[in-house]
Amino acid sequence: MDATARLPPVIANFLCNHERSLSETAQLCHEARHGQGGSSENQTLDNVFQDSLQLKSKLNELENSAGHLSGWALLASLINCEYQLYTTNKVPLRYNPWLSHWVEVVQSWQSASRPSEARSKQSVPVPTVQSALRTRVEFVKTLLLSDSAEALGQDSPSQIFHNVGNSPKQNFNIDGYIRMLEEEGIYEPKNSTKTTPGNGELETATARQNKHAIGEDLQYELKQNPTAALDRLRTLPVNLQSLELINSLLFSGVLDNYDPPGLMQDCIQHALRYIEHIGIDDADAEGQGPVTSTNGRKEDQSRAIKLLILFVRNLLTQNVINPQTSYFEIQEICVRFIWVKEVREFRSDLEAGVW
Repeated sequence: MDATARLPPVIANFLCNHERSLSETAQLCHEARHGQGGSSENQTLDNVFQDSLQLKSKLNELENSAGHLSGWALLASLINCEYQLYTTNKVPLRYNPWLSHWVEVVQSWQSASRPSEARSKQSVPVPTVQSALRTRVEFVKTLLLSDSAEALGQDSPSQIFHNVGNSPKQNFNIDGYIRMLEEEGIYEPKNSTKTTPGNGELETATARQNKHAIGEDLQYELKQNPTAALDRLRTLPVNLQSLELINSLLFSGVLDNYDPPGLMQDCIQHALRYIEHIGIDDADAEGQGPVTSTNGRKEDQSRAIKLLILFVRNLLTQNVINPQTSYFEIQEICVRFIWVKEVREFRSDLEAGVW
């Protein structure tokens, strides 16, 4: 399977430059992806989604093989990827689909035990892996606190590294961002459980937040009990963590021996039932139309539909599924949820023959 969720080499090379400003590197990467003269303001949703997946895939690669990279290349790649994830998704931070990723970056660093580094007022010629990772965490904190992407983009990775090394550690409270994720339904409130529509299993807050552990667990279960693992994969809830996990397993080749088109079709069918369940109490008499209750169901359902549309667009773009074999699922999306703007745009693209 073509793993085009990986960054093209030319863009990966741009990301390694530690002397160019973040905004200049971002512009070069945008032109390499979409051609010169194109504005990042006019990107389609599927372009934003695909670009973001490539950046996140690169970050995963850097985290897993950091010890094999040179200091400046590692530092610059980490900082540039985080910056472009932030600027590619031009939405308020509360609604940024990668907020949970940044929370996890900070939490992982805070919870891990590591030898303390000797702090120096002198700039270090080449950053170590440890100092590069620390600089990345401090940059993520700055990113979360920032009100201006333009201000963030003026510095180069080497300037950011120097600033971090010569500045006292900033006070930072992650709790406010965790509350945002809880309020948006991405995280469960602490010590709470809820029943996942479609499979009836209790899902704890810890399980939802630790998607990396879930992915490792699923890969192990695929070897021991493939049927149970695939059933579990099919019934994941419709949220960013689940869809990112499916994409990661799909494009890493882990699912190649398990009929990826059929498996993704099953996932879409479950997602439709999941979304239907969100609004079942408040839909109109025929089960169609937007949810109109005041308890947040409309927003929850709309958010899930938009995520599903991005997921299906990506599967179509990567030729995992096609409009013919998934005709009924696609038609159900386009008919039942036509009140969502992203669905209407998706249907227009289908009619125009984009896939």
